[in-house]
Amino acid sequence: MQLLLERTWCSFPKRTLVLGFLTLALLPGFVTAETIEVRNDTKATIIIQTACIVNDNVRRERPVTLRTGAKISIKLHGNKLITVYDASMPNRVLHQSTIASSKEDGTYSLQPDTKTGRLQLSPVKKSKERK
Repeated sequence: MQLLLERTWCSFPKRTLVLGFLTLALLPGFVTAETIEVRNDTKATIIIQTACIVNDNVRRERPVTLRTGAKISIKLHGNKLITVYDASMPNRVLHQSTIASSKEDGTYSLQPDTKTGRLQLSPVKKSKERK
């Protein structure tokens, strides 16, 4: 039996193994999954729930409670649906938007919108580092 296994292993082309390992090593670079960070810049505690589409099905993540000034990191593949609820009334939607898929990481801020009385999710500009 062991002789049969050794023959099978030795008869397997080494090029196929090398190509297989290279494919696995390079695959994460081609997948579009960025990490986004959402910061609560309101004066209230909120609940954030994210979702994405996987194999034509909506995949919802667990809702997360976010206190004032707190941050959450979200890493999902593809477009991300962000839904924000009021923590004191969880059935009240304060904001809902979609963040398009990108290869770049992003930081967003949830701030109150004085015109509508709801929240707005706006990107935070990266500050340039001085060398």
